[in-house]
Amino acid sequence: MPVFNHEKSKIPGFLLNSVPKSGTHLLKQILLGIPDTFHIPGNVIYEGLEKDHNKHLQTMKTLRDNEIIMGHIYYSERWAKLLSDYQIKQVFIIRDLRDVVVSLTYFIKSKLPDHPLYPLFTQPGTTQKDCYLSLINGVKTKDIKYGNIAEFFRDFSGWVNQGEVLTVTYEELMESTQSRRKSLQHIAQYLTKELNYPLSINEMVHHMEANILPSQSPTFRKGGIGSWKEEFDDEVKEAFKKVAGDLLIQLGYEKNHVW
Repeated sequence: MPVFNHEKSKIPGFLLNSVPKSGTHLLKQILLGIPDTFHIPGNVIYEGLEKDHNKHLQTMKTLRDNEIIMGHIYYSERWAKLLSDYQIKQVFIIRDLRDVVVSLTYFIKSKLPDHPLYPLFTQPGTTQKDCYLSLINGVKTKDIKYGNIAEFFRDFSGWVNQGEVLTVTYEELMESTQSRRKSLQHIAQYLTKELNYPLSINEMVHHMEANILPSQSPTFRKGGIGSWKEEFDDEVKEAFKKVAGDLLIQLGYEKNHVW
């Protein structure tokens, strides 16, 4: 067996960006399966707001070979230009927003006491259904201003149509071995394009797939696809269709509003 050439295994540092609760840590495990890649714990960029631009700019300018920066970074022309100027590739993961609602609800209630909806979600009398409807419709009271699920996604949506960004879906990674390997092939091809990389695409896929360990994800709960079907009643479904039914169609998760 040939000796792996670590000198030639250098991949320019890149960004793992995600919509919250869309499989961030699953994708992180996959990407860390690529030999010599690394992520510095705590090196995560949230939102990417203008007030933090200089700090984030310094982080991106000092990105090292094989380093993965993680983030939940909103789309903006400023960020798109920054990544383009420094030739930083981005792997962006999305998920069926109905499952995002389910996952985010459980996450807020169990692990996110600083979230603006935590007091509402944990007050006596609030049901699971109430929580779902709050995330879907948004909450606008004297004390809480929180956008609906379409507004939640809209902050990130610009990345989906960026030609320089590789968008993957949580469903691709979880639906079947075949769909996952196809998605991992796309990731490997994207990150090593025009590089003299010492591993073949299939060898990279093998390394990435072997590093998937759901039990070691700090935010992993259930990890299934379509759990909303077990959680949403007709009222919740209709609320979602009204707020973000068209968005599901645009993202390819549904063909119409009949679901």
